Amino acid sequence: MSDRDVERGKFYGKKKFNAHRSDRDQKQFGRNRTLFKTDKEPKPDDADAKNKMKHPQILIKAREKIEDHSLSPKHVKEKEEATSSKEVLATTESNVQLFHTAKQMHKAIKLLDDGILYYDSLQDYTNDTSDFLVIGVIGTQGVGKSTVMNMLATEKFHTVNKSQNGCSEAKASEKGQHCIFKLETADDYENCSHTTNGIDMYITENRTILLDCQPFLSSSVMDELAHNDLKRSNLLSTAEHFGELQGLQHIAFLMSVCHIIIFTQDFFIDPNSVRFLLTAEMLKPTMTNNEEEFLEQCPHLLILHTKAPLEDFTQARFKQIQHTYRNIFKSSKFLLESSLGLGTGKIIPTLNEEKCGAAINLFLLPDFDSYEESICHGYPPLEQLVKTLRRNLSCVTKFPLSHVPLTEKTWLSYCTKVWDHVKKSSFYVEYAKVLP
Repeated sequence: MSDRDVERGKFYGKKKFNAHRSDRDQKQFGRNRTLFKTDKEPKPDDADAKNKMKHPQILIKAREKIEDHSLSPKHVKEKEEATSSKEVLATTESNVQLFHTAKQMHKAIKLLDDGILYYDSLQDYTNDTSDFLVIGVIGTQGVGKSTVMNMLATEKFHTVNKSQNGCSEAKASEKGQHCIFKLETADDYENCSHTTNGIDMYITENRTILLDCQPFLSSSVMDELAHNDLKRSNLLSTAEHFGELQGLQHIAFLMSVCHIIIFTQDFFIDPNSVRFLLTAEMLKPTMTNNEEEFLEQCPHLLILHTKAPLEDFTQARFKQIQHTYRNIFKSSKFLLESSLGLGTGKIIPTLNEEKCGAAINLFLLPDFDSYEESICHGYPPLEQLVKTLRRNLSCVTKFPLSHVPLTEKTWLSYCTKVWDHVKKSSFYVEYAKVLP
């Protein structure tokens, strides 16, 4: 063996590494060697981790209550009904608490007077419910508007009689009972003066808002305006014209904020009253929202005769009255076929659609002088007619008054907006120019 072979044997079997990669290769080489060791002992850290590992916990669900199968199906059904009745009772109590958040009215409060809408004084009597109904009444002087409102305001019926001087006086059936809306006294009747100024408001327990409007085309209103020197030099020349425009504005306001308007008359038909109502509908300004979207809202119209003679309850006369009103309001946007009248045959079977034609919203109340006579002839008593009228009004379809849903509180704000819009409308200025 040569010296060269001996020198070669010294390095045989040894792996050489470059200087720049020795550290990395040595680490990799040592790591690869550890992969093939079979007698590797667990590291202390691994042992501690195994000791610290907890056994899995098994959660057992609590046993549900098993129905008592010994009870009969009748008892089980009674339990289910009792549970459902408790839920309904809780819901009803919550609604009652919502209704009772507002103060209860004991008499009518002024909503609008002398062009001013009293918004702040009525806030405490309203709540945040959206299930409410607004009813307004219009008519000439002495036709019984306030009397009708008193009948609708409470379920306790008032009997109304004629006194010797011809004035309508309300006598409560119970002592101590008072009228919610003020009625005419003997002095008012003798002086031909009216009792309602502006619009009076009352909220019933079932959240029905009643609005009693002052009479239109009333000489008493004209005299009061002339006495107070209420003239508009740039708009009107006489207080008579101002009183007529004021009545038109009141009706236009009620048409925008009411679901139902009761057009009250005391005899068959008054052409001047009908003409005035149609004129108010023509001059009613259209309400818009912020996006300039128009809302053509028109309420239900109930035509009410408060002093109807017994002949008006016959088929021939009732058919004639319906036919006349249907032709008058043919081009009107009032909702006249809402099943609010007597022509459906539900109250008086003889006054049905087969005998009297298609029913319109025409309701008759007998004259109080012939009240006892009407009962003798088989007609329904006045109490039953008033209850039927109240029920028909409460079941009517309520169409939205504005673009957004309204509550009682927001309805008051909407009234303020409507009244400002009506007062600033240019239609009444143009109409005043053509008045004689």
